[in-house]
Amino acid sequence: ARTAGTTTHDMRAIDKHDANAAERQTTPVTVALPPEQCANCLGPHAADQAACPARPKRDHGLLVSPQNKEQ
Repeated sequence: ARTAGTTTHDMRAIDKHDANAAERQTTPVTVALPPEQCANCLGPHAADQAACPARPKRDHGLLVSPQNKEQ
């Protein structure tokens, strides 16, 4: 059966490709993740770490960003 926009030649190529798919072996890929980096101070820790000196603090319910001299 033909599908719209596909020729008989294309269908044979697809069938051959599918037949060879079972013979291929896959190799697992190991991806090295970059080290964690803080978005606030660019330090080597998570941005939500409470000890980060550049992390915004809550003061009476409002978020207060540290001044440049505090960073």
